[in-house]
Amino acid sequence: MVTGLGVGSHFELWGYNPAIINELDWYAELQISENLKLHATPARHYSGRTFTRNQSLWLGFVVESQQRRLFFSGDSGYGSHFAEIRSKYGAFDWVTLDSGQYDPRWAHLHMTPEQAAQAADDLDAQAMTPAHVGRFTLAPHDWFEPFERLSKASQNYDYQLRTPVIGQPIYFDSTEQSIKPWWKAAL
Repeated sequence: MVTGLGVGSHFELWGYNPAIINELDWYAELQISENLKLHATPARHYSGRTFTRNQSLWLGFVVESQQRRLFFSGDSGYGSHFAEIRSKYGAFDWVTLDSGQYDPRWAHLHMTPEQAAQAADDLDAQAMTPAHVGRFTLAPHDWFEPFERLSKASQNYDYQLRTPVIGQPIYFDSTEQSIKPWWKAAL
């Protein structure tokens, strides 16, 4: 189990074995196997929901093998950390970025679709998939709106936007695959 600094004690309290809990600081690395590394990266979000805030660290992750470099933003507002991550780790084969559940009240905690498109470009991604979208709505926008806005915003960038139906596999090899704007059928 991998988590940000300050979160491990919660898992211990919930009965997890401390030996399997790996708390990481930003830019720390965990060697998973001979050919697989996990890097913790900054994410712009607060932690805690009540009176005690920011006692733990919010993370994104780089998953790096000899063949691929993937990035998962976690919940994060847009910022210069995306360009820093690109500078530190290089270009990415695929990124999945927080691009839904946005609201002006959460402007520093969650990206708009347009900011996610910019972040994918900052990360020099070959492909991008939206995260935090398409299942339910916490923010006051229609559930399909992030897909529509991200599709439009992505036209200005070189990466391939991949919006699979939830649960649809995505292949990195030459396997033929079809990803269509499935959300339009639900409208």
